[in-house]
Parts: sequence; structure tokens; C-alpha cells
Amino acid sequence: FQSRRAFEILKLRATNRSNEEEYKKYRLMVKRRLYTPIKDPIALKKVLKSQYDAIEEHYLHIIERLDRYEHTLKM
Repeated sequence: FQSRRAFEILKLRATNRSNEEEYKKYRLMVKRRLYTPIKDPIALKKVLKSQYDAIEEHYLHIIERLDRYEHTLKM
């Protein structure tokens, strides 16, 4: 599980979030992992969006920390 999260973080870091198609592919990849057997499609969409948003925020925070660390290594 941790290796999957590490992969998702690095993939997000490499994903051009300004490119809608590329960003959508990334989001769908993560949401497939988050999928839980919820019968109601509207409820499923809300749950997935909420879970995805929280995960992406966490991943972006980790990426910021990685970038700062890499910057200190270059100094």
C-alpha cells in the first residue's frame, strides 16, 4: 500500500495539472484505487471526490516538502 501511495505522489509530481487530459488520467487512476462498492452513483461520486481531494492535498504537501529538500541539497 505504501509503495502505491509513493508511486501516486511521484506521478502527481510529474503530471502537468494544466493539461486537462493528463490530469484527468491521473485523477481516474487514483479514484480507481479509492473505489468502494457503493451502490448509489451520486453518493459514490461524492465520496470519491471527497477522498480524492483529501489525498491530493496531502500529496501536494509532500511534494512541496520534497522540492524544498531537493533545493537544500543543491545549495
